[in-house]
Amino acid sequence: MIIKSSAEIPFRSAAGVLVAYAVITPVKDAGTVATAPLIQIDQADAQENGETEIQLRESESYEYEVRVPAGQDLRLRCSLAERRKTIKNGQPDAGRLDTSCWCGTLLLELVHGAAINGPAVATALVDVRSVKLDYRTEYRGMLRRVAQELADLVADARSSAKVSFRSSFEERRDAGWMQIQTELLREILESADFAAAMHRIITFPHERLAFEALEVRTDR
Repeated sequence: MIIKSSAEIPFRSAAGVLVAYAVITPVKDAGTVATAPLIQIDQADAQENGETEIQLRESESYEYEVRVPAGQDLRLRCSLAERRKTIKNGQPDAGRLDTSCWCGTLLLELVHGAAINGPAVATALVDVRSVKLDYRTEYRGMLRRVAQELADLVADARSSAKVSFRSSFEERRDAGWMQIQTELLREILESADFAAAMHRIITFPHERLAFEALEVRTDR
């Protein structure tokens, strides 16, 4: 793990083609590795733990600049980013990214020009480390526990006790709310239980679960 004064984050298309880079520079200088606003971990370590090599930090501010081939107008789309208002035509997209109290895996997208609601041309992911909790063992561990509880709720769907739930997805407008849901979904999909379930389905595709009625006398 090393402290970085700036970092280039590659953006790739859905086909995996490198489209552009975004240069991220923290506003504050780094102190120690534990409190550094921008770090880079080993590639092997990142792959083993399902994290990104470049990592930001909660409650920090960063300057960003999108570097694209000449003639292209690609802009960053992120719920935590704000574009610089003094940019003139022909200048690369740049602005400020404030992580505030958000942490987890942050989705960064590039879109054409001012089509902020248009389809993404390329995407990148970057982890935002938590401040009060250890990101790997405590914060992501908490997400794994929540994901497990969600999976258990699905497993208990056939139980005799029923509880009604109401989704508030459409009502949420918090910055980064979509990324939080994506992070929970990722924890579920990467869990050992989900992998084991998929392995069984692929191994025994001809089998299926079925209800079997069993009559039990109660007059004994």
